[in-house]
Amino acid sequence: MDQEREQFNMMIEDNRDTELKVFFLSKLVHRYANFKHKCPPRRKAFQLSLNIFHDTKTNDYVQFSPSSASILAEREDAESFIMEPSTATHSSGLTSIRSFTSIEEQWLGRNKTYTNEEYEIIRQNFLHLYFTHKPNHGSRIYKNNPEVHISNIIQHFLDCFITTHNLLNILLAPLKGKEWVDLKSFVQSLEAIQQTVFDKSSFFYKEPGSDFKKNMTMQKLLFFFKMVEIYHEGELGRAQLQTVMSMALKKKKKASEQSRLVAWTLEKAKILSGKRKEYVTFEEFYKILKN
Repeated sequence: MDQEREQFNMMIEDNRDTELKVFFLSKLVHRYANFKHKCPPRRKAFQLSLNIFHDTKTNDYVQFSPSSASILAEREDAESFIMEPSTATHSSGLTSIRSFTSIEEQWLGRNKTYTNEEYEIIRQNFLHLYFTHKPNHGSRIYKNNPEVHISNIIQHFLDCFITTHNLLNILLAPLKGKEWVDLKSFVQSLEAIQQTVFDKSSFFYKEPGSDFKKNMTMQKLLFFFKMVEIYHEGELGRAQLQTVMSMALKKKKKASEQSRLVAWTLEKAKILSGKRKEYVTFEEFYKILKN
């Protein structure tokens, strides 16, 4: 519960979106009840909590009842298709980076939002979700493609500290009506966060205030820090922080400006810790952004 408690404290401290607070608190209640063996079945528990946030439209997301036969068939397909994380490296996973480039040619088009390295980070986050939820049937192989249930995608966004209604809705927009999410849809979700109307999406195309922009920028920095952290499995150094800045601040900061922000981050981490810092934890990064 430590991670959930940290998220709760951050949301209360930042005085963020009320609806999402209610949603998150309801999930904490269900998790605690489950720990005490008093929780209703997972599907019912998740639907009850999610409906608080997404109203009746959420029902499209939470119909999760795969048959045992289909699960067994998908498991058999998976054995010949996917390597487990213990045998896969960042340059392998489901496919190599070179074969992932061939996937890009099929559905990313010429105007790519991210670099090849950044798409690989997104892909590895998707694989992380696939393998994490495979034992609980929260992921599957369908037509030779890995898929993750929408409930686990939403939980992943929350675990990456998405705590505002606006940002979560933008991430979920490309996934509307989907029960299972494949890599292509997951990538489209991450591309949506970079859309040009992002800063005006909740203001009827009127220019929002500076506080709103600042909060959204911080949310994106925290979000991509967590994604890069999952990919690198630990604290982030200068090169990894540069990737975070690149993914979070596209169309806003040039590479030279991003490099200065990385240097500023490491300098702030040094001041906070009282010693030279070459790597930064998520907790340190959060404190730096808040200060």
